[in-house]
Amino acid sequence: MNNVKFNKNFTIATVSKEFKENMYQYGTEAHKLMMEIRQIYPNITFRVASNRVSSNAKLTYARMKVHLEAKVEAAASAEEKDAIAKLIKEFDKIQKLSKIQRNPYRYVLNWFKGVCPELFPQNEENNNEEMAA
Repeated sequence: MNNVKFNKNFTIATVSKEFKENMYQYGTEAHKLMMEIRQIYPNITFRVASNRVSSNAKLTYARMKVHLEAKVEAAASAEEKDAIAKLIKEFDKIQKLSKIQRNPYRYVLNWFKGVCPELFPQNEENNNEEMAA
């Protein structure tokens, strides 16, 4: 039963890809379980769980700050270093302001994407739209 997860209304059952492949093969444990579920919930829909991983999964606040600090060290002139040092202070401020936002991480991430766009390559579709305009 660990391969099947139900929504709160028991109208959708989310299953693994392997379970979905086996549930239509007569005689398998997955098939027997599917038949039991269908007897109890005749209108249930089976969906395969997605294994999608966020592209920002490893981009933590600490890593954002490390990247900004690395930009300070890589800056050539004193003016650039001062400007980036101000960004680090602003980053701390944005982190504090994010606490009252609906999605604090998204708020900080959007700010960071604006400050460091070189880390986030645009999709080809976006590039094509910009070229057409």
